[in-house]
Amino acid sequence: MDQSATKQAHVKPRRRWLSFGLRGLMGLILVIAVLIAWLGQDGFQARYEQATVKQIGLAGGTVTWSVPPVLDPYGNPGPEPTTYERTMKRIFGEEVFYRIGFVEIPAGAEEAIVRLSKLEKLTDLIVGSGSISDTSIEAISQLDQLQVLSLNNTQITPVQLKRLVRLPKLRRIELAGGSATQSNIAALASFSQVNALKIDSRPFVNLPGREQPKPSVDEKVLIPLARLKQVQSLELVNFTITEPVLTAIGGMQSLKYLGIDDYPSTGDIRFPPHGLESWGALEQLEAIYLSTVPLEDHHLKSLSQVSSLTAIECDGTQITDVGLTHLIKLPHPRFVGISGCQVTEETLLKYASAHPGSSLDIGEPLPANLLVKDGRYGKGCPERQEVLDPTGKEVISMGHEPGGFF
Repeated sequence: MDQSATKQAHVKPRRRWLSFGLRGLMGLILVIAVLIAWLGQDGFQARYEQATVKQIGLAGGTVTWSVPPVLDPYGNPGPEPTTYERTMKRIFGEEVFYRIGFVEIPAGAEEAIVRLSKLEKLTDLIVGSGSISDTSIEAISQLDQLQVLSLNNTQITPVQLKRLVRLPKLRRIELAGGSATQSNIAALASFSQVNALKIDSRPFVNLPGREQPKPSVDEKVLIPLARLKQVQSLELVNFTITEPVLTAIGGMQSLKYLGIDDYPSTGDIRFPPHGLESWGALEQLEAIYLSTVPLEDHHLKSLSQVSSLTAIECDGTQITDVGLTHLIKLPHPRFVGISGCQVTEETLLKYASAHPGSSLDIGEPLPANLLVKDGRYGKGCPERQEVLDPTGKEVISMGHEPGGFF
């Protein structure tokens, strides 16, 4: 009797198959939490970005969404959404995968700027007028996807600007108005990853009813350009160019594309007669866009020494047969635009004979029989030089944005 009771006391009770200990319960909870967090991360990010849009709007800024493409680059339907994508859209809505790609915001909107640091696909940022805080600079420095930064009349110091050098994908910087200072331009020498630069002496957006500022005549502002050995694309807007500035540009060893726009048209301001000689050392310079700059024959003589030059456009009203004859010496010109030039048919045919594959735009009127002899010559020639933007991602026509070349 006692043996039977003892035996029964040692028999382990039968456990149900679904039972588990406290350690197992905690492990199960952990797995479920991780799964929910993984599934919901896109939804949480979408809600964060939507809330950020409201914050930016309250601060007086604007945004543009980066929407997943429905079609591929060839116009064909994109891939079918995955089960995960369909599930997320049912739970959070069609906009769950929308991300902010572009932001324009006042410099003083610190609270909104701080929120930018958590945006996943912000590639373009314009910071407007006003003083910017160190807190805002720190937030901008965390934008790992940022490619284009525009400082539009922003009161930023060189020390603050240099803190943005850590941005890994930054390729283009635009300085306008009060941001385009000599010390800020000099600070750009630290940005080895930046290969495109635009400098405008005026704010990018001019408010109606306000007197527009006169072009900058302080040549010292642009002298630090000589230090920017990494820049491949440069656009100068609304500046009076002097000989020291031309010499500074001649020191930009990596320069491929140069644009000077909105050049002052007053009669007492002329393009400097000297300084272009230094550009002969620019072994990579391919395209020059000076559509508002009235070059003269001796300027084209200097440019003909740039052996890598394949495209040039300028105001040709001061150019004669002598100037076009200089351009015949270029090894491989693909496009020359000298609208309004005073050249004869004989010189045009000499150019055509020397460079049969080139395109030439001389404006109107044209000699009547020239069009019959060579259809490439005329106003608005369709075979303008195409240039690669500095990022190497796309081919764009010279003189058009986006990317690296104005």
